Amino acid sequence: MAKKSKEKHFFWKRFLLFLLLETIALWSGLYYWGFCGQLGPRRFRVIVKSLSYGQKEDLSEALNFYYNRGLAKYTSGMLLRCEAQTDSILEQFAWFNRNTLTYYAKDDPAYHEIMQSTLQYFELAEDEELEWLSTAQMERRLIYWDKKQSAEEGMTEKDKTAILLSLLDAGASLAISSSTPIGFSVTLLSYLHKSGSDPAKTVPAIVVFHRVRTVNFIYTLCVLTLLNVLLNYTFLRRK
Repeated sequence: MAKKSKEKHFFWKRFLLFLLLETIALWSGLYYWGFCGQLGPRRFRVIVKSLSYGQKEDLSEALNFYYNRGLAKYTSGMLLRCEAQTDSILEQFAWFNRNTLTYYAKDDPAYHEIMQSTLQYFELAEDEELEWLSTAQMERRLIYWDKKQSAEEGMTEKDKTAILLSLLDAGASLAISSSTPIGFSVTLLSYLHKSGSDPAKTVPAIVVFHRVRTVNFIYTLCVLTLLNVLLNYTFLRRK
């Protein structure tokens, strides 16, 4: 009887330890991949740097979504394309969410600020809400809205067309004005202004960034859970 009681006590002790370590693993994974709190500049850089090269390629292609179409591919796309590198990805996120002057005046962008400006751009949240929403909550709200618009097949296509036409207009203006030095200079400044702060262009990248982080979180949790099981059943087994 005493032996069974001792074994039962040992089982619950090991089970509680497993739950404790699993909770720590879950929270650590959520925090590391940006699903907890506000995702600031430092953590944003760490996460992007942690992505595999294939994931960086997917993210850079999403950031280039509007630069890979029509005339924009041969005008603005040639100047503003993002590469599958950490610095280039961060710079592109910043470029879409700041005007031309502040882009050069500030350091790395905070992903939380990017989400705030994107939600404000589409009027998906009040200023008061943005003060208490976490980065992940803002992400989910934007992705849900994007899926809803895509399902309706109405406003989204119009928005994408309008953004694309804006890019085409900027690229065409730059090409046409190159005939005179003064016209080129004036249009270049206008072109830089048009290509500056435009959170709408960030939406495809936000969707991809959320997806790759979710995949990486699942892998991370699986690895940590496996280590937890090995710790409990190998190193802490009853002799």
